[in-house]
Amino acid sequence: MDKLGVIPDSAVGLEHFSVFDGRYAYVEGHRGLERYSEEEVVIRFKKKKLIITGTNLRIKEINPDELFIVGEVLNISKEDGKLY
Repeated sequence: MDKLGVIPDSAVGLEHFSVFDGRYAYVEGHRGLERYSEEEVVIRFKKKKLIITGTNLRIKEINPDELFIVGEVLNISKEDGKLY
């Protein structure tokens, strides 16, 4: 719980992601990385995986709940291949 008594999304298994200008991806609520290269980042969540593809992808920052990726983000999909 935070100072206001609100339970963080990650504590209840919720995940969020945002892409900014096709150059940055911000992910919350992850459970770690499954795969990482300059062309693909596969991120685990509680019940699914998120696949980010692009060029020159780099992890700028990672902590137990948040992940910040920089590079040219070309596509974001779920593990079943469906696009977001």
